[in-house]
Amino acid sequence: MAIVSLFCAAFLCGMILFVSGAPTSSKCETPIDLKTYLEKLATKTMNKQFLPLSNAATSSDETTIIQGEEKCPASLPITGEARIRSTCPWFTRTVTNNTLFPSTRLEAECRCKECIGSKGQHSCERVYTKMMFLKQTTVCVNGVYVYEPITLTVSTGCVCASMKATQLSPIASNTDGGDI
Repeated sequence: MAIVSLFCAAFLCGMILFVSGAPTSSKCETPIDLKTYLEKLATKTMNKQFLPLSNAATSSDETTIIQGEEKCPASLPITGEARIRSTCPWFTRTVTNNTLFPSTRLEAECRCKECIGSKGQHSCERVYTKMMFLKQTTVCVNGVYVYEPITLTVSTGCVCASMKATQLSPIASNTDGGDI
């Protein structure tokens, strides 16, 4: 693992030094070894985290395609994928950004605000995973774009969670004036 980290650091430093003194080309193409480079980076960061966060920001150069039913179902189906049978079902969006490698990713969106069958006691919340991508820079060296590694937080599913304190209604107080 230390060898991979050393290789990546040396590669990035080498690219920065190489780029700083290199002339740019008017016609620039995508390098052919992006998949290999991304795989090497991913092996050094195997610890992925699942975090409930706010909505992920989307870039203006991204396009999305919705896949699956968006409405919250009245009851749970007994067949189909987990994303359909869940008490917090979700649909997916295919997000495409041509400045990233890989350029396409799936993102989950909850179909319901409250968990099915929870009688308003639990809410549906997205689960997020940190994923590594390569982002194309504007730098061109020997006719090839330079890419830099970035980490995006991507929604990957929905879970049923207890309501947050701000979502719960206040506890009814004793208003009859008598002792409890």
